[in-house]
Amino acid sequence: MRSILAFDPGVRTGVALLAPGHLRVTTLVLPRDYVEAVREFARRARPFLERANEIYVEDWTYQKGRSIADGYKVPMALLGYLVSLGAKPIPPQVWKKTMTAKIPASVMRWIPEASRIPSGLAQNDRGLWLVLEGQGMRPLLDQIRGLPKKDRPHALDALGLAIYAWRAFCETGGEEVVTRGA
Repeated sequence: MRSILAFDPGVRTGVALLAPGHLRVTTLVLPRDYVEAVREFARRARPFLERANEIYVEDWTYQKGRSIADGYKVPMALLGYLVSLGAKPIPPQVWKKTMTAKIPASVMRWIPEASRIPSGLAQNDRGLWLVLEGQGMRPLLDQIRGLPKKDRPHALDALGLAIYAWRAFCETGGEEVVTRGA
């Protein structure tokens, strides 16, 4: 049976596992040194990786010709590690835009901060929260709500990416998930 694992890489790496009997959303807080972060990630992500038969990772880009700033080293190193394991990178412009496409910008501006949406989420993430809540993902969203405030956006992005990959696969009748923009 199909199982999907998705990551939002960074010092606070969001993790979402959608597998029969194992629905989990969390974060892995990693060291700021990119070498140590990859080592720690490899150790702590193993239980998730063993349950997944498909892995997706939110893609990170940097401007060609520029050096990679310290804040980008951990996400880029994790992205490289996961791609070497066979993960499919999907940029947020593809998956997040698809997931929130039906929410008009005018609605996004008046999403009440004090609604059921937990604190710590940016405006576009609050829109993603509403979409996932409307699609029956409340038990997984409750897992995110229970995380520390700083971890919530990363776990939410991992869940959004996992749901995108699952639905895209189902909607195409088992064809390849779109991983790049047009």
